[in-house]
Amino acid sequence: MKKLLIVVVALVLATIVGCSATKQSVIKVIPTPATTSTPLLVTPGAVATSKDGKVVYKDGSYYIAIAADAQGYYANGKMSIKGGKITNVEWSIIDGKRNRAFDKTYEEVFAADDVYIQQCRNNLQGMVNFVPQLVESQDIDKVDAVSSATWAYNKFKTVVNTMLKQAKASN
Repeated sequence: MKKLLIVVVALVLATIVGCSATKQSVIKVIPTPATTSTPLLVTPGAVATSKDGKVVYKDGSYYIAIAADAQGYYANGKMSIKGGKITNVEWSIIDGKRNRAFDKTYEEVFAADDVYIQQCRNNLQGMVNFVPQLVESQDIDKVDAVSSATWAYNKFKTVVNTMLKQAKASN
């Protein structure tokens, strides 16, 4: 099962990287460790300080796997923080029932339903846009939801907020 997941993830990554138009449009699939059900702090580092009293985050890399929802979709992510700022976020949504990533080929699951195909496209557009907005604004509440991509937006917020809780510096 683990080998199959690795092969599927590798194929999805190859498709995404090979077909992406810009660097920002790449969505990386983060394989979920089988035993991960709670946030894991991977490499904690120094604690950054802020002069204006804003929330301060510990430098490091953070990984999270969010449990599957009622439909069987789960999300996971990896975030890097350096100098107290978010420098990189990789995240994905996985269809646990079909054992496949939600990516630009996912719409084929609903090949006979134009409404769901469009919904898949809207959510994918949102997934591509959320990360650059977060890295630029450094504030999840300033990331704009894409019209008709609320499903992906809510999963992104959950992933980011959970990792930021783990990264929050205790004062």
